[in-house]
Amino acid sequence: MLFPLEYSAKIIVKLDGRNMQRSIAQMEAIWAKTAPHRPFVYSFMDEDYNRIYASEIRLAKSMDLFALVAIALACLGLFGLSAYTVKQRFKEIGIRKILGASAQGILVLLSGGFVRLSLIAIFIGLPLAGGPQVFGWRNSATGRPSAG
Repeated sequence: MLFPLEYSAKIIVKLDGRNMQRSIAQMEAIWAKTAPHRPFVYSFMDEDYNRIYASEIRLAKSMDLFALVAIALACLGLFGLSAYTVKQRFKEIGIRKILGASAQGILVLLSGGFVRLSLIAIFIGLPLAGGPQVFGWRNSATGRPSAG
């Protein structure tokens, strides 16, 4: 049983999880004897934490949605850029096809620049996206319990 200082009107009790209703009834009976003028109100800490962090969970879900929309827009932009490139090089593709170029060779010729740009973007983006976790930002957060 804990009596936290910041919650002087609350008592925190750890239960083992078996016979919760009986345990709560026993605590209510003891509370009625000890403080009959105050109502017996209880809540579970996991429900309290879920209520506290509900807005953060909603924010995370909306950020996931916005990230998905951004990725979809980027893919549409890349598709549009490749379609424009094919349109610009249409005659060149026809000549190469007449001279015996394979479909795979033409595909490599057209997609080489896009693949290069995509790889550069990945190499720039991955450290930025994973950098805080890699460089220990999460371990230096305030309120994190120490191992010692």
